[in-house]
Amino acid sequence: MDKNKKDYLVFPDDTFAPIVSEKVKEYAALGYSPERISTLLGFSKKFEAIFLLRIRTPGDSLYVDYHQAATLAQVEVDRKLKDLAKEGDLDAIKADAERTQERLEYELRHKYFGI
Repeated sequence: MDKNKKDYLVFPDDTFAPIVSEKVKEYAALGYSPERISTLLGFSKKFEAIFLLRIRTPGDSLYVDYHQAATLAQVEVDRKLKDLAKEGDLDAIKADAERTQERLEYELRHKYFGI
């Protein structure tokens, strides 16, 4: 095994160590893609494939961790923008309106087209 690879984060039965879950949450909150997270974690090709499969499989713990963290990060951004908008920050008002519109468009695309 290559000494630079972090396969010690993966158990023999193809499950990932709890530290992986924490890193997934951290990186998802920053808006990183699953591929970028895999690169940052430094998995070998075998474990990268397993990781990417799991993080894209609805119901898997890595999938849930990734999507919950990403969603909570977006909620925090929205909350901060709303607070700034209440204080009269014009840039925050504009950004909040744009994010609201984007979210509405996303929800409609997802509802009617599944994308």
